Amino acid sequence: MRAILVTIALIAIGFRQTPQAPAAAPLAVADEAMQQFVRAALEDRLAAKSLPDLGLLREQTRIGIREDMPAARLRLDQRALPHVRGLDFFLIGESAAQAQADRTKDHVTFLTVERPVINGDDASIVLGVDMAIPTNPKAVKLCCCDAEAHFQRVKGRWTFVKWGLERCS
Repeated sequence: MRAILVTIALIAIGFRQTPQAPAAAPLAVADEAMQQFVRAALEDRLAAKSLPDLGLLREQTRIGIREDMPAARLRLDQRALPHVRGLDFFLIGESAAQAQADRTKDHVTFLTVERPVINGDDASIVLGVDMAIPTNPKAVKLCCCDAEAHFQRVKGRWTFVKWGLERCS
């Protein structure tokens, strides 16, 4: 009875319970062609040692790659992991990177991949390095950069053409 009266009182003073926003739908897994392009683009740029903010990885040999591509509404899987001698790659979610940063009290760096587009023999992709920092309400992360890389398929292989727009936050 008391709960009913409280509810009536809240309605009377204008309180409305707002419905919960629906949970975001899980991202679709990128198709085979997209996974292969992502792997080729990463292998190419890592071999050239040319990625925005690459220095943030320091001397890491085990490197995370963010699995979600929110702007593309896609997700990477194991097929996108590059093969580079001496380096071990794994997929990591942003929440897992944040949890690790909070647990270890140290930043966690990872490669970012976003907005891959394949149009026939031309393709582009946004690549960079990002980091999760330990949660601190007084800290502001002023990092990182990414840039759009343009590729062309030549004799069946994705070949780097040029860097496009670079963004830094």
